[in-house]
Amino acid sequence: MEKTLFEIAKGEPLKAFLKSFYKHKRNVPPGWIKRYRAQRKGLDKELAKALKGRSREKLLRLLKTYMELYKKECFYIGIRTLLELEREGKTRR
Repeated sequence: MEKTLFEIAKGEPLKAFLKSFYKHKRNVPPGWIKRYRAQRKGLDKELAKALKGRSREKLLRLLKTYMELYKKECFYIGIRTLLELEREGKTRR
């Protein structure tokens, strides 16, 4: 199984930017960020139910998944921000 950019850069946007985006002029489509956000937000109801419930295993599994998706969302937002700074000298956020 091939490692993803997130795994290669160990979740560090600057490392990914310098390694893959700075020299090669690649882009992070907004859809990548939206996809991770939608997946994470899709867990909200199930996570809220697990927080109220008694199943510690389910709660821990959901929290781990939720946090992984959150980290990936932030990772790609970070790369996109660096790309905006490089191209336009400012960010839209």
